[in-house]
Amino acid sequence: MYDALRQLSADKGEMTAEGLETVLTGGREARATYYEGRAYTLESNQRRSLAKVFVDVPEGEFITATAILAPLTQEYGFDEAH
Repeated sequence: MYDALRQLSADKGEMTAEGLETVLTGGREARATYYEGRAYTLESNQRRSLAKVFVDVPEGEFITATAILAPLTQEYGFDEAH
């Protein structure tokens, strides 16, 4: 959100196409950094289990939390998966 406000300020209150692309690119990069950090806190066997969930998900498609948690719950139990 702050990136969007900064961009609006830089563009004198208007969101240009270039400004929007800058904000979206920054958001994607921040999201990737965040999830990479989260992945490093998992043990390698947990990362493999989580990766299996995404194998059949087409690029650009979304996956629900339920679809992610179901196999992890089955493998590790409710408390550890949640």
